[in-house]
Amino acid sequence: MAPTGNIKEREYILQTEFFARNEDGTYNTGSGDKIYNGTSYGWYAQGIAKFNSSWRAGIRYSQMEAPGVPTALIATDLDAKGFDPHSVSIMTDWTNSEFSRVRWQINREELSRGVSDNQFIMQYIVSIGAHGAHKF
Repeated sequence: MAPTGNIKEREYILQTEFFARNEDGTYNTGSGDKIYNGTSYGWYAQGIAKFNSSWRAGIRYSQMEAPGVPTALIATDLDAKGFDPHSVSIMTDWTNSEFSRVRWQINREELSRGVSDNQFIMQYIVSIGAHGAHKF
């Protein structure tokens, strides 16, 4: 959505996706193989605001809903113990030209109960080579 009608100057993006994964197989518990059939679901939602032709900022939340496990697999590595991993990210980036961008991002992930991981990412993105405007 571009409120001024010009996506080069100001723009808002809202995006979300939903995922599903089904796994079938056997799991060795040490006392023999156990049958496992599980479906997990995940989703994310993010919003990005472009303030002018050079600067953007955004936030993203994502979560995975871990599958339940059969009784024979309780207390194994497959048992999420009712915990659903989730993460939050905030970002900002500066676009120097159509060929380069600098991006800063902070992530906080909680992948298991009581264990979180904080990350800071700085990324320089550059595009080089032949393209429609310049043939080399």
